[in-house]
Amino acid sequence: PKWGPYIDFIARPGTPTSTGTVDLFVPVAQADDWLVFLNARGTLTSEPSQEAGLGGGVRHIVPDFIFGQDTILGVYGFVDFRNSSNGNSFVQGTVGAELITERFEVRINGYLPGSRTYTVAGTTTSGITLQGTNVVLTGTSRQEQALPGFDVEAGLRFELDPDTTFRVNAGYYRFARGGTRVDTSSVPAGERASGSRLSPAATATQSLPEARRAKGTVSAAPAETRIALR
Repeated sequence: PKWGPYIDFIARPGTPTSTGTVDLFVPVAQADDWLVFLNARGTLTSEPSQEAGLGGGVRHIVPDFIFGQDTILGVYGFVDFRNSSNGNSFVQGTVGAELITERFEVRINGYLPGSRTYTVAGTTTSGITLQGTNVVLTGTSRQEQALPGFDVEAGLRFELDPDTTFRVNAGYYRFARGGTRVDTSSVPAGERASGSRLSPAATATQSLPEARRAKGTVSAAPAETRIALR
């Protein structure tokens, strides 16, 4: 087969949260220009909290689609689980679409969580605080719930030399339920990556199995280790 399974170990120091992720990617069907995959990941954060997701998607390569470049078009869906820093558990569905070329990429994700609300015992608050991407504290008695919403992310990649790339990402997200709304633009973040693992692919076809990106934090250059499972 052209693409095989792999497991990634990723550390992302960032603001306001640093994360460590284990990401398993498994192709289940493929041809020269398309791929069907399963993806499972687990994340620990410095809040502290824990997250996990299980899902899959389809990617297809369209030759000469954007500015004469081969372009990857994809859709995916996941079931996400989160245990917050207050010990409360949340489940949500995530669906997304992506467009990827050798030089830039765009993704949009929609999130639909359950409506369960927890009261955090012994505390009060007069405002809201965002945890991760969509868990907030709200009300005069302190409550925690997951908000439905969406995010959009765009990135550009620049080749500094044959073994080094520089990537700039920016995004916007909005989550709301009833009278509670959180929306913001993320500060553009740069990532510099050296070595063959993070060098830009010679053609878009080589990027086809890359898993979806993490959301909700502005991070420094991640440290990544990939182990092929062929």
